[in-house]
Amino acid sequence: MNRLFISSSIPIALLCLAGSILTASVEPGPVLTIPLKPDPAFTIDGDLTEWAKVPNAFALGDKAHCTYSPAEWKGPKDLSATGWLAWRSGALYIGVDVTDDKIFVARDSDIWKGDHVEFYLDLDPTSDASQPMGARQRVIAFSPGNLKNSGDAQRDIAPEAFLLHPQGLPASGIEIAARRTAKGYTLEAAIPAALLGIEGPSEGLDIAGELTISDSDLDDPKQEKMLTLSTDTWDNGRARLRPMLFGNAAGKANPPPKSLVLQDKAVIPAGGSQEITFTAPEIPNGREAFLFLRARIHWYQVAGYSTGALRLFLNGQPLEGARFSNRPLVSKTAGGLVESLVASTGEASVYFAPDFSATEKDPHYGLLGGAKACEFEYRATDLLQPGENTLRIENRSVATSEHARVMMVGDISLLIKSPPPPPKPRRAAPTGNIPVIQPRTIFKTSYTADETSGDSIAISTGGEHFVVKSRYSSPDGTWTGGSSPQFEHSRRIERTGEAILVFDTFKNLTQEDLPLMQRHSTDLKGRLGNVWIAGLFIPSKNGSKADPGNPSVY
Repeated sequence: MNRLFISSSIPIALLCLAGSILTASVEPGPVLTIPLKPDPAFTIDGDLTEWAKVPNAFALGDKAHCTYSPAEWKGPKDLSATGWLAWRSGALYIGVDVTDDKIFVARDSDIWKGDHVEFYLDLDPTSDASQPMGARQRVIAFSPGNLKNSGDAQRDIAPEAFLLHPQGLPASGIEIAARRTAKGYTLEAAIPAALLGIEGPSEGLDIAGELTISDSDLDDPKQEKMLTLSTDTWDNGRARLRPMLFGNAAGKANPPPKSLVLQDKAVIPAGGSQEITFTAPEIPNGREAFLFLRARIHWYQVAGYSTGALRLFLNGQPLEGARFSNRPLVSKTAGGLVESLVASTGEASVYFAPDFSATEKDPHYGLLGGAKACEFEYRATDLLQPGENTLRIENRSVATSEHARVMMVGDISLLIKSPPPPPKPRRAAPTGNIPVIQPRTIFKTSYTADETSGDSIAISTGGEHFVVKSRYSSPDGTWTGGSSPQFEHSRRIERTGEAILVFDTFKNLTQEDLPLMQRHSTDLKGRLGNVWIAGLFIPSKNGSKADPGNPSVY
């Protein structure tokens, strides 16, 4: 019996020199160095006199920096600003002198609608900036208040800081002050490093950030226009944020290394190995070191993988599965399988492929969730040692008469970047009365299935139409769509709400055992929501399942 289930339901160029160090790209703009403020500390009172000698001031006063609603900007007297960023141990400081002819503010979660300053900070600038903001990013809004000092609590609105991201995180510990000036207002703020998730901070720490000045000239506040450090058209994604460095008191800093290229490529025969020696750079605070490489077993097409073929040792210590960082130990494939590609002891399966990217496009072996089958990355900070380090790469494949199983390895590097976020905590076990959920026993039939011939079933569901064709093997190597000189075939179809049950009966017409394989195929050119083959969900909606080594024997 066969069951047919239906459901509608900024590139960096790698140098080919061992030991070359790569530093960060400075897109989307030059690096802004945040200077150290030596003693004495700032007094947060809105008076910017003590900021006069702080280096790396920035000026926002032209249309190029009006990246949100530039048509609304009427000139520097309408909205412009001079500002500074600075740091001391335990805090990040902001000072801005804003020219704004009209002051209208909003409060709390609506703070962004009125006149205000926003600071965007990304503590994870080395990760994929196309991903949305998460726990390692902050957006803090600062309102100057309405700058009235009448003493009437109903009329005076005090300066305010509010965390727009992450939502729900209180802005506790932020100091803020503002003053009215002849041309607008000054604003000064101190943000505790702990609130930002920064350890220290310390000189050389790299982040990404943006500072914005927003203007509203309406009694009913509405964000009308905004000046930004970057001149790129505004969007609030991480990729737009500008690279920043914590520097010294002179406003100078050297970007920390991002990658050390250990070796451009290696060719390792089955059973062979290769050692690479290197001197690791100092790992900055808040960063970790990861060993990265690409590996494949050379073959003319994607064709599965060699189990446990790759094994790495750093300074004699094995890189175990718990150190794997760029995908889970168990991965789902586009073909619907769940594969254990890295053992807990560290041996990793390596795909047969003609290049390092072919598996990503393969409808059977491609990995889901953005993972790349030929890329391997391991945490390595605690295994590095001062001076010379040794990486050993082993190809544990066993050559056969049909296949040499040569391992091609490329882009062998030491990456220095932020650690991945910790896994989300598991939900607590339920308590109290647990609801009883029972499977349905009655299903509505939402399809038609008609047997067009002894080997084909025409199916219509959800406005889609397709035909399932069946073929059966013959001892001479051919395939037939029904009875053959070796066997007699008959079929019965049972239509249920949950599935179409197909009962095939075969009668052996020979005097010998008859090996028999079945092949059922269809071309799903429509828009069916989900597809299963042999009970396995096929995310790519393109694939096949076969086990020809175990034919049915009648």
